[in-house]
Amino acid sequence: MDLQCVIEDIADLEHRFKEMLEDAITPSFDRAITRTKEVLLHLEQLIAYRLTRQDSKSLQSRVDRSTWIRSQDQIERALQNVRDCRMGLSIAIAILNTYRAA
Repeated sequence: MDLQCVIEDIADLEHRFKEMLEDAITPSFDRAITRTKEVLLHLEQLIAYRLTRQDSKSLQSRVDRSTWIRSQDQIERALQNVRDCRMGLSIAIAILNTYRAA
């Protein structure tokens, strides 16, 4: 799945929740969405500008394996940030569902 699609899905999710709950958006949900967008944009930039190179013959991006290996710690941190965001969003959605049920 393209990372840009995930970023767009997060923005769509934010828009739908704001419409659904109008002024009831909790600070935790807003923070979780903002953090998720930041992490995904950072990951997208890391992949696009640091970990891949454009092949001059085919004009397609290709993975630069040596850069991936050298950047393994940074990649692991980025993936852990994505996992943390997923957990944060799950918690924020649970809070919103609790609010909505009350």
